[in-house]
Amino acid sequence: MNFITENIKKCVLKNVSLNGLNLAQVKPKFKNNTEVVTIAVKQNVEAINFASETLKNDENFIYSLASINLSVLKVLQNNVAIKVLDRIKKEKNIKIITDKLYNTKIILDSLDKIKWALNFENGLEILSKATEEMRDNKNVVMMCVKSVGQALYYASDRLKNDSDIVLEAVKNDGLSLSSTSKELRDREEIVKQALQNNAYALRFASDRLKNDRDLVFYACVKEPFTIINASSQLRNDIDFICEIARKNSLVLNKIPRDTYRLVIAKLQKDENWEEIISKVK
Repeated sequence: MNFITENIKKCVLKNVSLNGLNLAQVKPKFKNNTEVVTIAVKQNVEAINFASETLKNDENFIYSLASINLSVLKVLQNNVAIKVLDRIKKEKNIKIITDKLYNTKIILDSLDKIKWALNFENGLEILSKATEEMRDNKNVVMMCVKSVGQALYYASDRLKNDSDIVLEAVKNDGLSLSSTSKELRDREEIVKQALQNNAYALRFASDRLKNDRDLVFYACVKEPFTIINASSQLRNDIDFICEIARKNSLVLNKIPRDTYRLVIAKLQKDENWEEIISKVK
């Protein structure tokens, strides 16, 4: 470094040490200088906004800044900040620093902001605060329903009818089936996935699938009281109820009285019928 260049750098360092935001006025090469940017950020954390894109996306450099002032991550809120935060989580108790890093009043209007917010709030809370544009962004909604299936409630109507999104939501929370479109509530693979997570999701299936013997049988063996959500035809099907009762007799507590008497009469013909109904109240 020659004499002139060295003196210019000294002037730049003094300038940003007095006011970190002066970084905005320096030449690009100094915005890409780690020493200059570090001094600027030490003086004012907001100065990171004026650093070069190269430095803002340099994980090791940002990690070094975060070690000095964690708030630099709050200002950045980009993918690198997320990676650095993950590294810091392994070293420190994140519960202590959370309030310093996340502003609950932030307008969630970009993918980066959504990704950042997911470090601090669940997907349901985040999507409820997101802009309409973000609620119609498949990547955003997918991230949110992976966090909390019920986030589907705040997705756009278009994405409530997206099978990829809905499958992920019901896999996470079967009851989120309540937020999807009528069309997808009538799709067997989606309802089956919801039932695997929560058998009570049968309540939100289409009328056609509430009359599907295989699906209802599967749900009622897991959670017998969900028989109340099956079709009237199946609730009064003696043979069908007997099939379920042989697997889980608690189903007998939630069927019509007349059907109950007929089912009991049929089950009495089973050799182990007393064992079958032993749990019935």
